[in-house]
Amino acid sequence: MAPDPQARLSLSRFLSTSVHHIAHITLAILACVTFVAPAVAQTIAGGGQHTVVVTPDGHVWTWGDNGSNRLGLGPGASSKKVPTPVTALSAIVIVAVAAGNDFTLALDGSGVVWAWGGNGSGQLGVGDFSTRNVPTQITALSSLTIVAIAAGDGHSVALDSTGTVWTWGRNSEGELGNGLTTSSNVPVQLSAPTSVTAICAGRYHTLAVKNDGTNSTVWGWGYNLYGQLGLGTPARRSGPRRSRCLASPPPPQWPAATLIRWSS
Repeated sequence: MAPDPQARLSLSRFLSTSVHHIAHITLAILACVTFVAPAVAQTIAGGGQHTVVVTPDGHVWTWGDNGSNRLGLGPGASSKKVPTPVTALSAIVIVAVAAGNDFTLALDGSGVVWAWGGNGSGQLGVGDFSTRNVPTQITALSSLTIVAIAAGDGHSVALDSTGTVWTWGRNSEGELGNGLTTSSNVPVQLSAPTSVTAICAGRYHTLAVKNDGTNSTVWGWGYNLYGQLGLGTPARRSGPRRSRCLASPPPPQWPAATLIRWSS
């Protein structure tokens, strides 16, 4: 029996459509392999509308909104929908990154801090309020070995190898912890707490963990309307205060022992 011409036409259309779909799927897979798999991510940070990744070889990749040059890709760079290497840091081994609302920080293996992006409040710590479109070293910290970094909405925090905390950027809510509410475009050293082992930055507040060898306590400063400092009160603090709920409790006070004598 001769093949049905209509059946032939249907089969031809099916094969043509299938090949077309397969081609699109293949291109999509290739795109993913090309842009998302330069290497396995070792550490990652998310800002207001951008993302930063450090690969195991110490290279930095960024993507997302490039407003204020927060991606660090140089002059004239547009926003990116796929991971893009920050070539200005290609010869430097980066070990940690932090992302603020419109800026980015990076810490290299030598303890040097790099910053780029928006700088309206001095959050880059480079001594002025001008935006940077490529990573720029924070020279005010060059004599120190920085071991950790954190970024808030418009302020930055760093921890050096001696356990000292440094802050800079916006300070309208006391988030720098220096007792003032004026911004600083250079790092400010905090006299307390000391012996800090970890730092973290919220939108308008900052936290630190102090370890004196016996106890670990949490300290906070800055915006506190919702009690995020853990002080038991919503009052703003422009200087570090120890969090009440996580302070080391006093040793238990047991009642004096009573001797009970039994008689028959």
